[in-house]
Amino acid sequence: MEPRLDIGDSRGEAMRQHRERRSLLPLALLSALALSAIAGERAVPVPTVAHAHPSGLFSFRTPARWAVEVVPGHKDLLQASGDEGIVWFVVHPGDNGYDSQHVNCMSERLVGKMAQSTVLGYEYDFREGAAAGRRALDSAFLVTYAAPVRGQAVWRQRNVTLVGAKEAVCVIAFCPAATWKSSKPTRRTLDEVVGSITFPAQP
Repeated sequence: MEPRLDIGDSRGEAMRQHRERRSLLPLALLSALALSAIAGERAVPVPTVAHAHPSGLFSFRTPARWAVEVVPGHKDLLQASGDEGIVWFVVHPGDNGYDSQHVNCMSERLVGKMAQSTVLGYEYDFREGAAAGRRALDSAFLVTYAAPVRGQAVWRQRNVTLVGAKEAVCVIAFCPAATWKSSKPTRRTLDEVVGSITFPAQP
């Protein structure tokens, strides 16, 4: 797909507005990327199964019962999915700039094109920090689709962009908005899958 941001009059205007809303967070407070200790019995499995992206660029973990597959027509997109939601791992080659890479990641949609969905509002936007040894930008927002997806029209979408020297990796978590709001175990599992990404040590 042709990624673009349809918020504002142009991409440049969208990026300007995002920069104005940006907040700086130390790594310790980038809680959505940090795995917290889990005490007591939990209702959903812990992500324990390791998977490698076909490019060999990184690996991540999912619960054992999740499915991991390459999305047809998207050679750089690996999808992990389970009852709790869907997580995409997308590689964007090239060094197009820190903010631009995140805008590209935020333009991804679970189905269809940007014109077939509407952003309802931001939970948070352009939080900056570091994760997995890379600079990171993190945004979360609600999207409503013209036609329901898996029986749900409104989804929470979280985009984490990890920027390296030659590419950016987008980690995108999708969850029905109602499920995200009502289920703490679901929130915990999705955050753990997103936060499980690791890159090989550099020589």
